[in-house]
Amino acid sequence: MIAAFIHIVYVISLIIYINKIFLEADAEWDDVTGVRHSPPTDKKWLCIIGTCLIYPLVYDVTQAFKQGSDYLKDVWNYMDMTHLSLGYFNIFC
Repeated sequence: MIAAFIHIVYVISLIIYINKIFLEADAEWDDVTGVRHSPPTDKKWLCIIGTCLIYPLVYDVTQAFKQGSDYLKDVWNYMDMTHLSLGYFNIFC
């Protein structure tokens, strides 16, 4: 239940962040180059997104230590690693 709640908060936060930064009409257009300039990043939402990724990170690291090399035999663990890696990469970018 805790993991499901944290994942729901993560998804909702990510949706709000993407909408706020990339989709809202607050962006400015450069008339000369035709390039869209998005508003600056909102660090509050990035912190919320990063915090929501801590629980699955701790869970997967704990699972990897308990299972040892068997952790890498399950395909779903690669999905988890990809999810976490891309989540933190998104915050970094």
